[in-house]
Order: sequence, then structure tokens, then C-alpha cells
Amino acid sequence: MKSTVNDAPLRGEAAWRAEKLAIAERNKAACAKAGAERGRRDAAVEAERRAAERRDRALTPVQPNR
Repeated sequence: MKSTVNDAPLRGEAAWRAEKLAIAERNKAACAKAGAERGRRDAAVEAERRAAERRDRALTPVQPNR
């Protein structure tokens, strides 16, 4: 069976461009994953900060009225 042009591995600049495109796609996916993780982490930190502020306000004494 004869090999066709499509069966041959890429070489030279075509291989370089294909690898560059693959790397760009992986980077894009990694950035999206990191952004989602950062969003979840930031939301958890913000929720904890709000809870701490509520606890602090509940424990803060009030000034007596004269």
C-alpha cells in the first residue's frame, strides 16, 4: 500500500506551526481552568471574610445610651 501525503508526518515549518498551535490550545485550556479555580477560591475567601465580619460585629459591644 502506498502512503499518501496525509499519512506522512509533518516536517519543518509545518510541524513547527502545528506544535505551536497545539501549545496555544493547551495554554488556553489551562488558563480557563485556572481562572475557574481562582474564581471558586476567591468566592470562598470572600464568604469567609464576610462571616468573620459578621462574627466581629456580633461581639463588638455597643455604647450605652445616656
